[in-house]
Amino acid sequence: MNLAKVLGTVVASQKEEALTGLKLLMLGQAGPDGELTGGVVVAVDAVVMAIVDSWDTDGEVRYTKGQDG
Repeated sequence: MNLAKVLGTVVASQKEEALTGLKLLMLGQAGPDGELTGGVVVAVDAVVMAIVDSWDTDGEVRYTKGQDG
């Protein structure tokens, strides 16, 4: 699993026929501390498997949904 933050949507005037009608999202890759790493990917909305509510590492809360960071 890769952690990422949705940065926006992508519009493509030409794309693979199998992708017609599917929403494309621009995702910023995030590290275990929740900070964006600079990597950006485009994904079909259907492959975004979960919306993370919170996570912690080593007992420290690194992210809580609704709090920017």
